[in-house]
Amino acid sequence: AWLNPSHTSILTVPTAFETPAAQRYSGTLADLKETTFQGLCDSAFKQRRGAKKLKGYVGIDLKSHVDYWNSYQDDVSSKTAVRQVSTKDVKTVLAIVDRLAFSSADIDLIPTTWLLHDVDGAETASTHKSGLVLSEDMWGMNYVESPQVTNLEYRGGGYKAICECTILNQCFNPLGDVSLEIAS
Repeated sequence: AWLNPSHTSILTVPTAFETPAAQRYSGTLADLKETTFQGLCDSAFKQRRGAKKLKGYVGIDLKSHVDYWNSYQDDVSSKTAVRQVSTKDVKTVLAIVDRLAFSSADIDLIPTTWLLHDVDGAETASTHKSGLVLSEDMWGMNYVESPQVTNLEYRGGGYKAICECTILNQCFNPLGDVSLEIAS
């Protein structure tokens, strides 16, 4: 709810603690440019009052779109190819971006399939296109109920157990985060 004010009916968040609009992107994947992404990070820099090492948890479609920035560069009339070939294996074309380094943030990109599921846990149109850029030291998890481990009967294929617990996910400062909620 703190990353998108339209979700505050689920969990209310005081307006002063919502992620600012300048750090939320809800346009299309095709319209997300490198300069737009950098603008989101620049706004987060101003909220944090400094550059930081961040983690970007992104859907695979968004990750592939960012990888595309490594292959082509927009210019006034068209897209200019800027392909790179590996110096170790000349048969390998490099088209992967795992880290974005801007003056405002240094972001490790981590592909995930656990973003923007509906309340029943099903994938939505936004699951693989969206992302969150977070400062991990501003997030915490605490056990509300200590883990209870129940070992299951051995039935081959390795030992198994069930772990039951209640965890509280805490966000200490959402003002320095970036939210990309992309549906198309």
